[in-house]
Amino acid sequence: PARARTEDPVLVFAAASLSAALSRALDAALGAAARQGVTLVFGSSAALARQIVAGAPADLYVSAHPRWSDFLADSGSLDAASSTPLLGNALALAAAAHVEAPPVADDGLLREGAPTAAALLDALGRDGRLAIGRRDTTPLGLYGAAALRTLGLWSALSPRLAEAQDARAAARFVAQGAAPLGVLYASDFAPAAPLNGARVVGRFPAESHPQIIYPAALTQRGARRVAARQVMSALTSADAAATFHRHGFTPLASADAAPATAPRGDG
Repeated sequence: PARARTEDPVLVFAAASLSAALSRALDAALGAAARQGVTLVFGSSAALARQIVAGAPADLYVSAHPRWSDFLADSGSLDAASSTPLLGNALALAAAAHVEAPPVADDGLLREGAPTAAALLDALGRDGRLAIGRRDTTPLGLYGAAALRTLGLWSALSPRLAEAQDARAAARFVAQGAAPLGVLYASDFAPAAPLNGARVVGRFPAESHPQIIYPAALTQRGARRVAARQVMSALTSADAAATFHRHGFTPLASADAAPATAPRGDG
């Protein structure tokens, strides 16, 4: 990374939901001087993957869903040997500050029938919509749609979705009051970087959707660069893991983390 200041910067393409955590994790793991040799680009995992296939000069790719890292691996754009499940996350039902939340179980977990579709529709009001990522492409949309289907809420709520281009845009819909409710990542409400203007009203059980995994990998370009490999190593360091944890993520790849296997498939 220090050499990269006088060469091309190490270019990291990463899921929008990591926009606060990843920058701070690299600050902690690399230090201020080396961190200047790293450029971060955040966006939809799907859009970033397509840009890499089209020739964008990314060195590392961190997706919020194995679907898109698999897409890049299948295209030959990733160094498959470097791929590692970096982080985990969880889903939450969020409400804008002014919205009266629907009742949930005492433990805060959403279950089939609690809350009912009718209670959620009542909280949305006549014209309100449920913020979520695009259901067919964004990781948040893929995980969220699966959870709503598992809980028997999909048929009632799917006509009332506000589908955002990425996870941060979905969070803004709720925080700014444009959507009364939203299916968001639990990391949006971590103490290190809380989402102002919204609150968690319930949590989706882990078994209601595919495991949320953020795979990280070097691209074929990055695999040929010493500085890029150093940045990849920094992401799995203890300092980075502690920072990710403070931002509401579950580190999976640090030396102290339990091993995990990133599932293939589109969720």
